[in-house]
Amino acid sequence: MRMKWNRVLWEKIWQVFGPLFLFIICNDCIYLILERGKELLIQQGNAAGDFLLTYRAEADLTVQGLAVFLAFLVQYRAAVTETVQNTTEERYSWKLYLLLIFEGAASAIILNLLFYLTGWTKNASFSAVADSQFVAGTGFEIAIFGILTPLVEEMIFRGIIFNRIHKWLGDKQTILLCAILFALYHFNPVQGLYAFLMGLLICRNYNRYRRISVAFAVHAAANVAVILMAGR
Repeated sequence: MRMKWNRVLWEKIWQVFGPLFLFIICNDCIYLILERGKELLIQQGNAAGDFLLTYRAEADLTVQGLAVFLAFLVQYRAAVTETVQNTTEERYSWKLYLLLIFEGAASAIILNLLFYLTGWTKNASFSAVADSQFVAGTGFEIAIFGILTPLVEEMIFRGIIFNRIHKWLGDKQTILLCAILFALYHFNPVQGLYAFLMGLLICRNYNRYRRISVAFAVHAAANVAVILMAGR
């Protein structure tokens, strides 16, 4: 009986953590492959290499975006299935989405200002991540980190992970645990704290309205606000 209970527990743990581990592993592996391919083209000195060298910042951002997108495709079917099954039939007006966009952007701006005033943004690891993301034009950054990345992360974290946790835990516990996992995913203390706080906000809204578009609106608005604040 105890062995059966342990097996059930491990199955539940894998159902929740498995998609996250798979996403991280695929993302890292694909990124390394694409990055290596890019460097090989640059070293060869042909037309493609010269183009990548000329637009190095855009190429770096494209590699990051492609890695995230291709890693998501590995779990695309599961993400869509879980999301559809847990989506409410209720429709919401454009006014709600405007409020959500404002909420996401305002929260991101306030948190970034607080982090800046406390000096946390001067952390070496935080600066390194920021420098790797804010390297291209604003339009390019919005496309990758303002649209593509939030869409993929919401399908993984809210579409799969949140919904699976919610099958066994209550609203508050699910919101808290999903936000913690979202923070750990960022592998950086300062970014992790920021992601945890934003994760709480996103999860609260997703739990209330049960539409992935709601979570995406908050997440995308927050990322775009940060990009515009950077003022590249």
